[in-house]
Amino acid sequence: MQIAMDQARESESIEILEETKVVSIQEWPDRVQLHVVSNNGDDRILVETRRLLVSAGAWTGQLLPDWKPLLQVHRQLQGWITVDNPKEYDTTRMPAWVMDTGKTVRPLYGIPCDGDNQFKVAIHGREDLVVDPTVQRPVSKEEENEWRKATEHAVNVPHDTCTIAPCLYTMTN
Repeated sequence: MQIAMDQARESESIEILEETKVVSIQEWPDRVQLHVVSNNGDDRILVETRRLLVSAGAWTGQLLPDWKPLLQVHRQLQGWITVDNPKEYDTTRMPAWVMDTGKTVRPLYGIPCDGDNQFKVAIHGREDLVVDPTVQRPVSKEEENEWRKATEHAVNVPHDTCTIAPCLYTMTN
């Protein structure tokens, strides 16, 4: 992804809009229009293109209302574990992994350290439905305990140096 972004930045025919929010998408037979607003709300921009790739995740149903009945947003739990020796947990020694051993209620997955001293461990398959993805809900004590219990047998590092956060998955019906 980074290589593609770097190539796009070098192109004179591509304009990258950062710190913006797509508020609506309109499809026409020969083009697609995006209505975009800057994060501070001051600038409103109309973008026209022949093709569009939407990767809006949990917000896809808001941008494409016809798709909303086909999508469900689920709240998952992920944690970043801080380690003193990140080289032991980088991509050369620890690949991305999935674990479904029956020891936990749901599968787990992990992503190695990538230029920092944290690696990610997450629970996959929670069925906590989210109605409005714009409403931010902090991780509860019960959710923190759920994550800690699920990951305690999978990762052999102290869990007292971790940050747990929610993640929204968009699933099709």
